[in-house]
Amino acid sequence: PGQPAELLLVGDAVLLLVYIFFFVYKITKKENIFTPPFWGALMFFAFIVVLGVFNPLSLSLATGLVGLRSYLWFVPLVFLGYAFFGSKEQLLKFCRVLVYMAIPLFFFAVLQGVLGDTAPSFFRPFETTHQAHAFGIGFRGGPVDKISSIFGTDQRYGAVSLFLFLTGLGLLAASRTPKERSRSWVYAGTLSAFLGIIISGSGSAFVMAVFGFLLFVAIARRIAGKEKAIILWGFLKTKWVIFLFVLLLATLLGVYVFFSNVGLSQIFMFVRVFNHLPDVFIKDMQFVIPNAPILGFGTGISAQGLQEIGQSKEGLAELAHQGGETGVKRLLFELGIVGFVVFYVFWGRIFFHIRRLLRTVTDSQLKFVGVAIALFAFLVLLRFTFVHHQALGDYAVLTPLWFFLGTLFKLKELR
Repeated sequence: PGQPAELLLVGDAVLLLVYIFFFVYKITKKENIFTPPFWGALMFFAFIVVLGVFNPLSLSLATGLVGLRSYLWFVPLVFLGYAFFGSKEQLLKFCRVLVYMAIPLFFFAVLQGVLGDTAPSFFRPFETTHQAHAFGIGFRGGPVDKISSIFGTDQRYGAVSLFLFLTGLGLLAASRTPKERSRSWVYAGTLSAFLGIIISGSGSAFVMAVFGFLLFVAIARRIAGKEKAIILWGFLKTKWVIFLFVLLLATLLGVYVFFSNVGLSQIFMFVRVFNHLPDVFIKDMQFVIPNAPILGFGTGISAQGLQEIGQSKEGLAELAHQGGETGVKRLLFELGIVGFVVFYVFWGRIFFHIRRLLRTVTDSQLKFVGVAIALFAFLVLLRFTFVHHQALGDYAVLTPLWFFLGTLFKLKELR
């Protein structure tokens, strides 16, 4: 959603070329290709997903191919992420540049919010609809549009900002830091990412950011107790608290000026969005369990984008889209109870190996970056399970997720 299908096809074609050139290079140079520690679970899950493409209950082969894209198409980025960095400094520099990018993304989003419907088309790339902001703040007598920055939808911008926010925390938490100038930009980028989550209107991204921050602080404190690394909140005793305070005041002033009806009670109205989630999840389970066969209706039956391939939403497809759109419902409908179990065993193996790896990484800088990557993966899986299956169906999430999972498994080798 939020952009033309042609753009997605171009992106997928570029990704295919990247895969081809990468593996051809590896083969011709006779270089070893990284084998993920969760390889067995991945192959088993891939078998179930591909088998679901040929499910006789499926709408069509094209439906299965749409489903394959979200389940498996981005997974080979694991190999690229593992091979991409040859040293610790390369990885940290790359992460810093990514965090810096949160600053222009945020200011572009601010311009979208300020200009509103008067903005030129350049300021609303790919968007075709205006949706009410999750905060429910009145703006010019009406609801505030959700803000997408350059990503087409608020959820996509919120997810990217969440990744940049966690990456910034990982860079700031380590005991050995780059030059002060570089560190100040990391602070600015991290705060811009968090503010981007807020103004996007994505309530789920905001809750995940707060939850992720608390988890990160808890983990950082535990690591700090063992390895004498800097505890995350230690920066509050430095001059950077002034920098953060000034930016926060500027942000609140901007909110006051541009969203005239703002109030604390209205700012936190996004919580209402989540009040109905437990009921939606329970109703999904009550609906899907008696209706889905043991092997499901086939890969992709409840995927978004079926209309782009001319697939009707009547009949079975309409049934699959009734109720909520949680990841659990999608798994049971598409792959059945067998695919549901295999999916969570697959991710369980990933987190098992992540935990074992991070316990062996001795460099504090790399360990905190690894923690940030692991938290991002965990939060995305939570959103997929309980909120919306598109959390694991969007290129803006899947690209950094699988690429940096591959990088994570190389942390021990970086020097």
